[in-house]
Amino acid sequence: MAFNVTATLSALETHLRASGRFADVLIGEPKSAAALHGMTAALWMDSAEVVALALSETIEVHVVMVRLYRPFLQDPAEKVEIELADAASELLRLFAGDF
Repeated sequence: MAFNVTATLSALETHLRASGRFADVLIGEPKSAAALHGMTAALWMDSAEVVALALSETIEVHVVMVRLYRPFLQDPAEKVEIELADAASELLRLFAGDF
């Protein structure tokens, strides 16, 4: 089935939860403030396109946005940025290894 974005979002949500890095993982924009302890990851589909056709299926590229949130008022800005950068780097390693 072309553009099965639900499967893509669900697989990414599962990977983010399994990483143990996040207090909460959401599909879509958060409706409330981030978790008080730990980070929240929110993801949503940015775009999808068919890049090739095979005999019985399509070959697709799905672009997913992942936004990281964490409480920031109690910590120095440098600490917040370093923690977010570390989490982003970890996500890239996770995604590159599993997808």
